[in-house]
Amino acid sequence: MAASGTFKTFFHEKGWGFITPDDGSEDVFVHVKENGGDDMFAQVQVGDVCTYDPQYEDRKGKWKAVNVTGPTIGGGGGGSCGGGYGGGYGKGKGGGKGGDRYSPYGGKGGW
Repeated sequence: MAASGTFKTFFHEKGWGFITPDDGSEDVFVHVKENGGDDMFAQVQVGDVCTYDPQYEDRKGKWKAVNVTGPTIGGGGGGSCGGGYGGGYGKGKGGGKGGDRYSPYGGKGGW
């Protein structure tokens, strides 16, 4: 049965956080691995609302959130400037004179 709540914390660099359920129950753990991966949570901020399926974790004796959805969760939405690696604005890879700024050895790549 789906529940709703608000992101209390979310650590993008670690890929996990906690959701405070709207029903006032104990905070629920959420991890990107069980919810579509890092890209799904790229826009999540503290205070964002979401819905999720609570799942009891027998090993830890606590609830976790799976199938998390919400306005800032998921792919799709909006466009972006440029396209992929080196596309977009500014100097891209191989666009200027001198060494390759992406190479630690200063070369243009290759052997």
